Amino acid sequence: MEDLISVIMSTYNESVSELRESIESVLKQTYSNIEFVIVIDNPNNEELSAFIYSFDDPRIRVIKNDRNIGLVNSLNKAICQSKGEYLARMDADDICEVNRLKLQKEYLDKNNLDLVGGSVCLIDENGNYISKLHFPYKQYLIKHFLKWGNCIPHPTWLVRKKVYTKLNGYRDVPRCEDYDFVCRSVQNHFKLGNVNDFILKYRIRSDSVSNSNKVEQYILRRFISENRKTGVTEQEIRDYLNSDLYYREIAEYEKFQKIKKRIKTSPNIVNFVKLCGNINTYYLGIEKVCLKIRNLV
Repeated sequence: MEDLISVIMSTYNESVSELRESIESVLKQTYSNIEFVIVIDNPNNEELSAFIYSFDDPRIRVIKNDRNIGLVNSLNKAICQSKGEYLARMDADDICEVNRLKLQKEYLDKNNLDLVGGSVCLIDENGNYISKLHFPYKQYLIKHFLKWGNCIPHPTWLVRKKVYTKLNGYRDVPRCEDYDFVCRSVQNHFKLGNVNDFILKYRIRSDSVSNSNKVEQYILRRFISENRKTGVTEQEIRDYLNSDLYYREIAEYEKFQKIKKRIKTSPNIVNFVKLCGNINTYYLGIEKVCLKIRNLV
């Protein structure tokens, strides 16, 4: 008998066509022993609710929030009500490859891992192919790349439930809850990996939260990264988000981005440094690497 995998998803304002593709890609998995926990986080979207309830499949369990509580709280609610010893994440506008769960479960068990992701194929809002993304699959490479960001795509996760239990689920870390979770997993000595196969079509949206708040997301991710080895509490994160330092770093980074646009007209590194003025040397270091790659120095 296959182990039960609980697939958890939170929906908000996705289109019916996107949601249909997403849900059906889970129900058609070659790994059959699943339960599908879907949280409706927009109770006012009657069309979406009606569509989800229209599925006649005993594997689907629907949780309808009384009000919008956000992704983190919705996922934590789904985790608490899930029955499987393994939990798979799924976004409501992405599409699983048919053998996703089978590949991941076999890889996780074979390598004695606790959390595993995988490679993704990027698609646009209309489902058109954009590109493919591979990620490091060895633990030591993942730990190395965490200094720059999350290299285990959140919608591809398959996780032993004991990891969520130990870490008390997701924390309220705006736009970085997945990166924060991976960093805490490493701190708690859980074993992480990625299958070296394309297991998900990952939809890129121009109006996504990460796109509209990418500066704030980057600055908070950097703060978590700088503290990833020792750890940082939720209160420390809240204090940082309310601090003058946080807003100064946002302003500094936005200034840096404007300078990056001007670099195209700058013939060499000397002119670039003049443009930068007193901008944080952290950014200068990154741009030096970029310039070397472009053979400008």
